Amino acid sequence: VDVGSPGVVRPSQLQLTPGAGQAVGRVRREGCPVAIVTNQGCVGKGLITDDELGIIMDKVRKLLLDEDADAEIDAVYACTSVKGSGDPRMKPMPGMVLEAIQDFGVEGADCVMVGDASRDM
Repeated sequence: VDVGSPGVVRPSQLQLTPGAGQAVGRVRREGCPVAIVTNQGCVGKGLITDDELGIIMDKVRKLLLDEDADAEIDAVYACTSVKGSGDPRMKPMPGMVLEAIQDFGVEGADCVMVGDASRDM
């Protein structure tokens, strides 16, 4: 769930969109890999560390698996740059999506992006 600026900076703030774990589990049962592609400027701003971001991502994984045992995440791509940095990995630029496409060896036309904010697309 989008919590607004500056984003989730404590694990206790994290809330999944209802049904997210079930959706990820269904996709995984169909044999599709799943990646998280996320802007995390809170790291670039010094609000949290890379290690704290890792703890938050671990909680995302746990919450997904709590909802559906098949809801595994294959990879996390996180851009920690601040807005306005010109980083080509920062959504809505395609850098992280292109990385995932290359890493998974799939075609872009065969991929789907789902998010909590349309501005990321």
